[in-house]
Amino acid sequence: MSRDFMADLEAKVNAAAARIEELLRENRRLEQELAQNPLRDFSPPPPPLPATVAAAKAEKPDRAEKAWTKERDEIRRRLEALIARLEALLT
Repeated sequence: MSRDFMADLEAKVNAAAARIEELLRENRRLEQELAQNPLRDFSPPPPPLPATVAAAKAEKPDRAEKAWTKERDEIRRRLEALIARLEALLT
C-alpha cells in the first residue's frame, strides 16, 4: 500500500468529516429555527388510494419493479466487488 494512496484516502476522509460536521451544525441551526417557527398551514398527506386501485396496481407486472430488481442486483454485485477488494488490502 503506497503512502500516496493513504494520503489521498486520509484527505478524502478528512474532507468528508468536515462536511459532516458542517451539516450537523446546519441541522442544529435548522432545528432551532423550526422550533421558533412552528409549521403553520401544514396540510395532511393525501388519503390512500382506494383498495380496488391499489389491488389492480399490485396485480399488474411492474416494469419499474423489474428495473429496480436489476439495478439492485447490479449495485449488490459492485458492492461485493468493492468489499472483496478492501478485504484483500487488509490481508
